[in-house]
Amino acid sequence: MAAIAVKTPTVAGIDVTADWVAASAPGDTMVNDGKTFLHVKTVATPCTVTINSQQPCSQGFDHDLSTVIAANKEYALGPFPVDRFNDPATGTIGITYSAVTAVTVRADRANV
Repeated sequence: MAAIAVKTPTVAGIDVTADWVAASAPGDTMVNDGKTFLHVKTVATPCTVTINSQQPCSQGFDHDLSTVIAANKEYALGPFPVDRFNDPATGTIGITYSAVTAVTVRADRANV
């Protein structure tokens, strides 16, 4: 698993067209503080992105969060509640993909 670097915008802004990385076949991790968003961009191939749940949701079920992203789309996922999705030992979330060919990702932290 590769660690996705989290970028924090400033009031002057950041270049959101930069810092995209290829999704990793075994999956990725990302530091999560409850204000972090995962951006996923697909080209030609749809992809299901799954965020591993560490704890039950508010309804008492421990289920992962899965989002289907159509081909040629860009999605922003999150923010992710720390108590539900973070690995308690690392403070990261686990991300897997149904496809990685031409799938790129980036992570941004809301600066509020």
